[in-house]
Amino acid sequence: MASDGKKIVLITGANTGIGYETLRALLQSSREYHVLLGSRSLEKGNDAAAALKKEFPDSKSTVEVIQVDISSDESINAAFEKVKNAHGRVDCLLNNAGTSRLKAVASPGSWASTPVTIPLQLFWLQV
Repeated sequence: MASDGKKIVLITGANTGIGYETLRALLQSSREYHVLLGSRSLEKGNDAAAALKKEFPDSKSTVEVIQVDISSDESINAAFEKVKNAHGRVDCLLNNAGTSRLKAVASPGSWASTPVTIPLQLFWLQV
C-alpha cells in the first residue's frame, strides 16, 4: 500500500490552481502524506504529478493520480471504489473541484441533483 501509515489526503481539482498549489505545499511539508491528486482528466493529472515529482524529488510524501469528475455519478462511484479498495480511508478531503455547469435534468437521488459542494463531502465520509 502506497500510503504506509501516511495521512491520506484527497484533493479534487488538484491538477491546476488552488488544488495544485495546496498539493505543492503538502509536498514541501516535513510531515509525510499520501496525496490523491483528483483530476477530471487522467492525462492532465499525470502531467501535474510528473511536474510535482520533478519539482520535489526528495519529498517523503507521495502522489497518486485518481480520476474524478464531480459532475459524473459514474466517475464519483469509480473513484470511491478505487480509494476504498486501495486505502480503505481518506483522512482529509479538500473539495476543490468545480464545475461550470450542472446537468439540466438530474434524476432524484443522483449526485448531479445535489449542490456541487456537497457530493464528495458526503460520499468520501463513507470511506
